[in-house]
Formats: sequence, structure tokens, C-alpha cells
Amino acid sequence: MIPFETIQQYINLGWVVIPISKGTKKPPYNFKWKEYQTRKPTLEEYKEWFEGKDVGVALLTGKLSGVIIVDLDSYKNNASQLVFNTPLKVRSGKGGLHGYFRYQEGIRNTVNGEMSVDVRGEGGYVVLPPTIHPNGQQYEWLYDETLPLDTIVKNLPALDESLIENFVKKSSSNRPLDITEFINIEEGSRNDSLHRLSCSLLNRFSKEEAWNVMWNINKTYKPPLEEKELQTLFSSALEFIKKNPKKSDRSWPAPLNERAFYGLAGEFVNTIRPHTEADPAALLLNFLIAFGSIVGSEPNFKVEADIHPLRLFGVLVGRTAKGRKGTSWKYIEKLFGEIDEVWKHNISSGLSSGEGLIWAVRDEIHKTKAIKHKGITTYEQVVEDQGISDKRLLVVESEFASTLRVLGREGNTLSAIIRNAWDTGNLQSLTKNSLAKATNAHISVIGHITKDELLRYLTNTEAGNGFGNRFIWFCTERSQCLPFGGRLPETDFALLIEKVRSSVNFAKQSEEIRWAEETKPIWEKIYSAISEGKFGMAGVMTSRAEAIVTRIACIYALLDKSTLIRPEHLLAAIAVWDYADSSVNYIFKNKIGDPIAEKILEALVVHQFGMSRTEISNYFSNNLSSELISTALETLEGLDRAKKQIVSTGGRSEERWYAINKKS
Repeated sequence: MIPFETIQQYINLGWVVIPISKGTKKPPYNFKWKEYQTRKPTLEEYKEWFEGKDVGVALLTGKLSGVIIVDLDSYKNNASQLVFNTPLKVRSGKGGLHGYFRYQEGIRNTVNGEMSVDVRGEGGYVVLPPTIHPNGQQYEWLYDETLPLDTIVKNLPALDESLIENFVKKSSSNRPLDITEFINIEEGSRNDSLHRLSCSLLNRFSKEEAWNVMWNINKTYKPPLEEKELQTLFSSALEFIKKNPKKSDRSWPAPLNERAFYGLAGEFVNTIRPHTEADPAALLLNFLIAFGSIVGSEPNFKVEADIHPLRLFGVLVGRTAKGRKGTSWKYIEKLFGEIDEVWKHNISSGLSSGEGLIWAVRDEIHKTKAIKHKGITTYEQVVEDQGISDKRLLVVESEFASTLRVLGREGNTLSAIIRNAWDTGNLQSLTKNSLAKATNAHISVIGHITKDELLRYLTNTEAGNGFGNRFIWFCTERSQCLPFGGRLPETDFALLIEKVRSSVNFAKQSEEIRWAEETKPIWEKIYSAISEGKFGMAGVMTSRAEAIVTRIACIYALLDKSTLIRPEHLLAAIAVWDYADSSVNYIFKNKIGDPIAEKILEALVVHQFGMSRTEISNYFSNNLSSELISTALETLEGLDRAKKQIVSTGGRSEERWYAINKKS
């Protein structure tokens, strides 16, 4: 039974608390707790609920109590760092953590299933100590007891960008850790189980986090191990990790955050997923691109003077040719082809020249014709070619390496035309013999390539001139092995078709899409994070993040038959972009992307005793400005490929630069 003095302490903190039934985490049946989200209970009500009652206690989060809680239910990944950023925490009965933050407008209850992170904002509640969890363990406060609790509460930090960052960043480990298998282990196998658990935790988290989990797991044992014995096991695991570092493809992106599978797009992927070897990430990207293509250029988003229709360019990048990239397209083609037969015939391939791309979406072509009548010559405009009335074109390029190979050919205009297709849709080649032009073309692109091909054929020029950053790059691999293929029930597929058809029809009748008011504060925080430039090739390839995220968010909104981008649409788009960002980091992890920086690094590697600024300038025969050299050195330093040292020469100190050897 919880003493009423404890309840009084919570009331004095300005919190609104409610009873929860013993042995559960829920308010008593018929208790209308949501009423107290808008008004604080009276002291009489509190006494009626708690005095002499064998109940637990929970805190209503949100504006009235002035707090937001981040609830980390399990230690699956580095999201736990978010909880450790606050001085006030609760260890839950099942070993999770609740982090307490200052209330902020606009943050509501959210759930991240993949990362086991819940945010309790307006309209939520969390269990408070000393309540007993249904498993028999007690909730416990974790804070500096030398400070008064009310002082800590008054000075809680804001959640700020940490919330967004942890929603969109992935775990450092691709495999989730399920700690439930280590609970209540019988005597005789505890030491081995705890050693395995310690190693798994230490491969994912800090020593402090790993020890906290170990401590809570040990408490489930009857009897628990002595603390000294537990410390010995933990130290043994630390030594094992040092001698046997985890070998893994550390950069391969973790699976797409579940937020990306929001709404109808997620329903499509989850319906198809069991019946295909295709990567769910590939299914999702293809679906989003196809939807943006089929709805045409009418729905759009305005940013100052720029108009953004929902055309997307995406490339699926596999480790090898067996990444099932093509497999991911067949269901999308079938679904959208059933919805719009005309659009189905606008799917093409063969990106080889700018003129060819323009011709596929050309305007009506007129020609001046001379007419002689009774010795008098007159001229009139005649239609030489009817042009293409439907400007929607989806290019599915299964050999995107071939496209990249032709970009560098002298006189080839494909790169410039593709860039204009993404920007404005108004296309025209300035070559002498080209008469065709296109206005308001709505071109979307899906490409397939392997990582090795991409690194071989995408030049620094094409990456840097804006070609590469107009694409969404997605790492994909085979998700499962189906020797006899999958069999999707026709009834399930027919239901999907009707749902998507309804959203497509809504989108075709829509025009401008706007931010919902409650989304604007979230976008402000996200915008500053994703618009911050990064170094190297990865930075170049992701420098159009803001526009791409906005286009994706618009698609999620239209799938919901909404012309307002709500928070869930934006967070879904951010999850997609985060995966693309992780993919680019994997593909181009140590690529510099700056020819000058690459030349300087080559020189620094040879000059093992470093080079001064003057020596670097001399290396280029003094043909480079100091600004270009400074930019290149800044890039190398930002990529941790070079470092500078200030060396005393007896007179004025000298700045010397040294290469940092780094495996690619």
C-alpha cells in the first residue's frame, strides 16, 4: 500500500496523479481518468482514491503536470542515450527506463515499435514509484538524492532535437536484443546466460547502460547473484569484448524505422512482405515513387517561388546483383497499372540521352512550311508531330550503371536534362538538330545498381553538379528465401487496389499542399538538422534533403487523402530520408568527393612528416587560391582524413598537415 505522504509529495510537485489497479498498469475500471487532463483533482478526490487503498500510482503527462516522458521499454539500441540526457529517471519494473523532460507544446503520445521508444506527452500517463509491476518488481527513482526532488523537477531539460534525432536515427546494431530470454533463468545456467547477455549489451551500449540491465535481470533470479559475483561476470565480459571485437558490416543501414511504414504505404508493404523476397525498403520506395508519378504534376508544394510537384528519383543499391531489386517492382507495377491503364503505358526504360528523354514527353512540334500560289510564296505553321499529351513518365532503369556510363560522354546532355526534369519539368536541348522540347513534364525515375558499379561509374563531377543529390539512394538486399515464390491472396490485393485508387483519385483533384499548424514546430527542428551540410561525397549526395523530405511528406499526406502535412506524415518522411542518409553513408563512407582534397591527401600520404600551407600550394605549382586549399583541408579534417598541428619553429609558429590513414 502506498503511503498517502508519497501521493502528497507528488501533488506538491504540481503533478496530476491517478490510481492504477494493483497488479496492472491500468486505471481502475470505469475510472474516467481523461477528465483530469483538463483539471486537477481536489485533495478530497486524492484521499478517496489513495487513502487506505491497495493501488498503484501513475502520473498524467502533458501540460497540467508540466512533464513529458520518454519511455524506453527495452535496450534494443542507442535510443537509450536519449533517456540518459535527463537528471530525473525511473527504472521500470521490467528493467526499462523513463526519462523526465520539461513540457513542450505539440508533443503528444507517440510510439516507435522498432526501437521500443514511447513518448508520453499530452494525453498519456506513466507508472510512478513505488508501484509494483505485474511481474513483482518495483518501480524505482534514479536521481541525485543530494538535491531536493522539487528543484530537479523545476529544472528539467527540454526534449528539444533529441526526440527527432532518436526517431530518425537507427540502432548501431541491425539485430534487436531481446532481454526477456534472460529473465528468471534457473540455477546452473545463470553464469553462462549472464555472460552472453553482458557481451551482447556491451556490443551495443555503454558500460553504465549494460550494467543497469544486468543489475535488473539479476534481480529476477531467486536468489539473485551476489553483487561481487555479478561484477566478476561483468568484468569477464568486458575482457572478452576487448579481445574479440564484434565483426560486422558496421555501416550497412539498420532496417527502416517502423514510422516509414505509416498509413497506406505501410499497409501495402506489410501485405506484400510475406510473399516476396524483395527488401521492404525497396517495396516502400518503389511505392512512393509510383504514387508520385501516377498523380501527375497538379498536387504540389510551394517553397517561396519554387513549386515542387511530387516527382521522386530513387535508386536501389544492392551489395550484389542478387539484391532482388527488380522483384520489388512487379507488385507496384501491377497495383498502379490496375488503377490507371493509361499511366501503365507511360513506363519506359533506356536512359541514354537528354534528347531521347525529351522526346518521350515532347510538346507538339510545329514547322514552318512554304506554300506557293500563283507565284506568291506564303508561310504557315503546320503540325509536324502531335507530341505527347500525357506528360507523366516513369523511367524504370534496371541497368542504371549504363545510364551513369553515358553521362560523361562528350556532348551528352542527359545529366542536365534529368536535373531540369526534377526541378521544373521544362526541358529543351540546345543541340543544333534538336527541335523537341517539353513543358511541365512529370518524370520520375527508379534505378537499380550494385554498390561497386555505383562507385565505379558515378564521377565526382556528376555527384557535385547536382545530379546525385536529386536521387534517393536506398541500400537493399534479399529479405528472405522463397524457393517457390510467394502467393498473395487475390482478395487482399484487390482490397489494396481500391484503397490506393481512392487516394490516387483524391490526389489528382488536389493542388497545393501545406503544413498543418501542429507540424510546423517539428519541421523547424528537423529542417535545421537536415539542412546542415556534411563533409565529403556523402554530404554532396544528401545536400537536397529538405526538398526531398517535403515531397515525400506530401505523398504520405495525399495517401491519407489530406492536403495538410500532419506530424505523422512528416515523421514518416523523415524515417525514409534517414534510411537514405544511412545508405549514402554506407556507400560513400570514406569517399572524399573533392578532387583538390583528394590530390592533397595523396601528397600528405607521401610526405609522412607533414606539409605546410606553402608546401601544399607549391605542390599545385601555386595555381590554386588559398580559399580553395582551405576548403579542401577543411573537408579532409571533417572526414577525419587529415589533421593539423601547430609547430613551433623558433619564430612564428607553422601550421603543418598530416594524413590520417583510414581503411575504406
